[in-house]
Amino acid sequence: QGTRWLIPVVLLPLIFATALAALSFKRYARGGELFSLLAQQLRVQNLFAPAKGFREFLEDRQHSFRAYNTYAAGFRAETFPNLEIHGSADVYPLSQALALPDGLTCRPRPIFQSYSAYTSRLAEMNAAHLRSDRAADHILFDVWTIDGRFASQDDSLSWPELLTRYDIKRVAGQYILMEKSVTPRRYELTPIGETVARFDEGIEIPSMIGGPIWVRIDIRRSLWGNVVATLYRPPRVWLTLFTRSGRAYGGRLLPATARTGFLLSPVIENRQSFFALASTNWQHELADLEVTSARITTDGGREVASQHKSPPVRVRFYRLDFQRQDLGQTR
Repeated sequence: QGTRWLIPVVLLPLIFATALAALSFKRYARGGELFSLLAQQLRVQNLFAPAKGFREFLEDRQHSFRAYNTYAAGFRAETFPNLEIHGSADVYPLSQALALPDGLTCRPRPIFQSYSAYTSRLAEMNAAHLRSDRAADHILFDVWTIDGRFASQDDSLSWPELLTRYDIKRVAGQYILMEKSVTPRRYELTPIGETVARFDEGIEIPSMIGGPIWVRIDIRRSLWGNVVATLYRPPRVWLTLFTRSGRAYGGRLLPATARTGFLLSPVIENRQSFFALASTNWQHELADLEVTSARITTDGGREVASQHKSPPVRVRFYRLDFQRQDLGQTR
């Protein structure tokens, strides 16, 4: 009894369709039009029209493949001139944005877009991948990001692993070519200080004489901030860095990656500065990029920040120590 309602649901559309079909046949049946119409539709060329369309589709597909292969070959030749390496490779910051040179197979990290590793868990997944046997033989590395962020926040936990588990071979086009080291080096994060900061106030940064400065910034939402984040987009957080040369670098600060930690000083603004960071001459080459002070702000100023964030902001500094490479002959 519970399924009686299905009978009219099924029958009514069938009755309606049958009536429409009968009217159509009645219309064309007058004067023999129905048979002439059927004869026209059943001609040989019409019967084989689907096969012809499928053949044209295959030809277009083959043409597209040939065009792509030609483009990819030209792109590889332009991007990687005289690059003779073999094995597996991964590309930073985006694994899927590049046609790898011949002889290399793509072996990407779990989160293959560096800007997507924006939580501690995701960043650690990529860092753990570099420590495992699944890590690629070669790394093609560049420095850039999206949404006005600081590049060192993307895949931040992977940077120390890359600097110690891979040897920089040379610059290949717009990428740094890195090769997995036979004897990985070690790195150490040594706590050197902690401070309590407030929004829109200056923060003094320790000197990098003893080594680059790593930072963890703990920004928590207030109760009202959690309500706003649930119902609407919370105000964005910004970080401004002031260097020894007097230059200011501003960028978006992601609270989740800030708590995870990232390289703060020196400022790594491009692949050239990352290359210099790995070298024994890093302090001389990056002296102008040493950060002396910083400031954290939000959209709307200090008043909005106090409503949406729980003061204080805890800032912990560490010294990143690792064995560097003599790269004088690899540029």
